[in-house]
Amino acid sequence: MNTCDRGDGKEAEARVVPLALKAHGFTLSLDLVAPSTAAYHNPLFLGSATLSPTVPTGTWVARTTLDASLADVDRLCAWIGEHIAALSERRYHESRTWVSQYLDMSVQCLLGDIVRQEDILEGDFTIRIMLRVGRDATGARVYAGLEGVIDVQEALLLCDSMRAYVGGWTEARSPRRATNGPERG
Repeated sequence: MNTCDRGDGKEAEARVVPLALKAHGFTLSLDLVAPSTAAYHNPLFLGSATLSPTVPTGTWVARTTLDASLADVDRLCAWIGEHIAALSERRYHESRTWVSQYLDMSVQCLLGDIVRQEDILEGDFTIRIMLRVGRDATGARVYAGLEGVIDVQEALLLCDSMRAYVGGWTEARSPRRATNGPERG
């Protein structure tokens, strides 16, 4: 059972929110757990990330713990949005690598073909995802990952889901507006 601080010093069962990014050939699954109140200025979402091939010969799975701050989630979604916008203007755009604050995961968006059809983005691009799977004998980080093509709408759906989860959590944690008695209308 996962728990989190309710804000009154008592533990409550934490809700694990599964999110998935489905590319051609693999799935990235993110299981985020609500952060504790101790890190409210930049909440830390604990959980895990799993990278699984969906091709017939794919028999391995890469998994890591994922400590993602609210800033990480915002930064990843903004970064994917910027990549999509750049690809809609020029097909041969490649983004720099996005890396989570604690180096658990890295993502790179590569070439693709995105067009706007009747105010809807259509197309796809290549994405490379690496997860930290441990350390070697010298202490150096070791990563495993996959690269595949992702539909632009799938990428946008992941970001919408992440923002909804984070937004729902931050709205629930926001201070309530004080009133001087019942509101009059």
